[in-house]
Amino acid sequence: MEETGRCVSMSVPNSPVLLAAKYWKFDDGNSPELRQLARDIIRWDCRPYPTMQPQPLGYFVKLRAHCIVLYPMLKDLFPSSRCLFMYRDIVSGAKSMYRMSMVLPHLRLVYLLGRFTSRVSKKILYSLGSDRPDLCMRFDNDIMPGVLLSSLVTSSYLDLRRRGFQISAVRYEDLVARPLDMCRVILEFCRARLTS
Repeated sequence: MEETGRCVSMSVPNSPVLLAAKYWKFDDGNSPELRQLARDIIRWDCRPYPTMQPQPLGYFVKLRAHCIVLYPMLKDLFPSSRCLFMYRDIVSGAKSMYRMSMVLPHLRLVYLLGRFTSRVSKKILYSLGSDRPDLCMRFDNDIMPGVLLSSLVTSSYLDLRRRGFQISAVRYEDLVARPLDMCRVILEFCRARLTS
């Protein structure tokens, strides 16, 4: 997106991740304090860049998957914002998450402890806003955590669609296969949404 010279893109900034963690500390995740924090975080991350001339037309922020729970609040705070849900082949995503666990100690711990107790999957479910007891299970193999995460995030996306939120989906494999064409489609989509 930055190749256009008119966009600023950020990949997985930490501030929305921390915001999503705080979201679960409140009963409905929509307290005045959290809304103010969200407003300040987004304004800071998407602040004007004096060195960029002309000023950017837009900011693209790729959030971690579990930050999807913030969408209703962020959409309320920033009504002109647009949201795209990026998904990928579930097995490839699960394998990628397993490989990532080899370099992230806290994620590796999830994999190891999950083999012994279903409390790990229960904690993951809770962190994603789900209290489904039927999904609390031990991780019998290295694919299960990634499949569980992908399933829950996709379920959240579908729930948002059912509730009437305007959120569209983009497949990761399409972005990788044809990045220029996909970026063009995404830019056209965002521009069309801004003018409608």
